[in-house]
Amino acid sequence: MKYTISLVLTYLLLLFVYPESWGQGKTDLDTLRGIQWSYQSNGPIHGSPLVLDGVLYAGSNDKHLYALDIQSGDLLWKFKSAGAIKSTPAASPNLICFTADDGFLYALDKHKGQLIWKFDMQGEEKQDIWDYYLSSPVFDRGVIYIGSGMGGFYALNAEDGSLSWSFSAGGMIHSTPVVDEEKVYFGSYDGWFYGLNRSDGSLVWKFNTIGQRWFPKGAVQCGAALHENTLYFGSRDFNIYALNKETGTGMWNRYEQGSWVIATPLIKDTLLLFGTSDSHRFYALDRRSGKVIWETPLNLNVFGEAAAGNRLVYFGSLDGKLYALDLSNGNIQWTFQTQASKTNWNQVFDRNNHLRKDLFQNPDATAQKVYSTIHSLGSILSTPVLHEGKLYFGSMNGKIYCLH
Repeated sequence: MKYTISLVLTYLLLLFVYPESWGQGKTDLDTLRGIQWSYQSNGPIHGSPLVLDGVLYAGSNDKHLYALDIQSGDLLWKFKSAGAIKSTPAASPNLICFTADDGFLYALDKHKGQLIWKFDMQGEEKQDIWDYYLSSPVFDRGVIYIGSGMGGFYALNAEDGSLSWSFSAGGMIHSTPVVDEEKVYFGSYDGWFYGLNRSDGSLVWKFNTIGQRWFPKGAVQCGAALHENTLYFGSRDFNIYALNKETGTGMWNRYEQGSWVIATPLIKDTLLLFGTSDSHRFYALDRRSGKVIWETPLNLNVFGEAAAGNRLVYFGSLDGKLYALDLSNGNIQWTFQTQASKTNWNQVFDRNNHLRKDLFQNPDATAQKVYSTIHSLGSILSTPVLHEGKLYFGSMNGKIYCLH
């Protein structure tokens, strides 16, 4: 009895101390620990943080890359670029690297935040309001691989930024590449998924997505997951694909009626985990066959990749919530809701938590205005980073969060 009373009092105390950690979904004791810290930038955050050696690196649409102490959230340094940073940083032993929408790849001293070099990718382009991300750099054995909105794909010497080789695709490349021993893989808005020889950039194979009536190119917006001999990625043609990495031939594909599949899939044991756009679902598929193991309905779109622990899978949504689902059955265990989401929830959802009909029926309801209202929820486009029992992520309200 004393234990129960103590637990209830602890619950009420933490609810008072950490009000922003409570959403409208279920909660468990993990959520009781609440926010450890948050840091406010001056622009929306699209990309995901990088956590390395006690430091969190994250870019913002305010054009700054921030380096924060992961224990306290204190600012260690910040660097101002000439464009919004909608990519996820990558690091070598001495450098921190990122792309910005001014069309440059930047390399900084990761300890001091000073510019070491930058590479001109000949500009940037944006497809539409849902084209949230830029290609993020990947370091591998002294080489940086990166795509650009002008259709160029580059391999650079990490030490000085000099060009090793380049390849031209037929459309924007905003997907983050995947690298293995022999090849580098990426998708493009031209509807092709490419496998290149990593040593010289020569084309090994390319795979054309199926396409869809309203989206005939079948644009590949985000990155792929690689496991053993198989690549997994989604497309704007409503499909998720599994390809043989050696030949680029299809192993299976699954059609998601009425919805893009933008989020980069996550592989956890035998599961392939990803959220969808317009169908507002989160799926666990058998990665070998594409069979649905479980699915969980949500309020809004998922664009970012998920992160998984031993028992739970975590991801953000445009509704301003971070979800924690049971890996075994997809049941929602708890949610974190941004303060912006709680404040503006009724502007987007009705009493039954369905999207308000007048949101779209207003004569002035352009897509830009509708999604501006949705983004006011503090939409979470960022992929959460799970590190030593804490979750780190950014949101469209400009905040970087650290949750227990």
